[in-house]
Amino acid sequence: MDYRNRVHVDLTEDQRNKLQDLVPWGLRSQLLSVVIEDLLNLVETHGVQVIALLITKKVKPREVLSTLRGITQEEAKDGTG
Repeated sequence: MDYRNRVHVDLTEDQRNKLQDLVPWGLRSQLLSVVIEDLLNLVETHGVQVIALLITKKVKPREVLSTLRGITQEEAKDGTG
């Protein structure tokens, strides 16, 4: 059996309500797993700058790739980009 770990995420009441309304129960775990995998791939490719852009809300998740297009891979990895 594949190892599976659970992740606890704090959500606002509004986020919880939208998640319940918009994403069927059986798909939530699969959806979040795909999102996390994609995020990890972006961080591997472009460095921790991806995380900084998202956490500081400088870009929305859907804007990350277009924002990073002008930054070289080396700049992204060492944080100079």
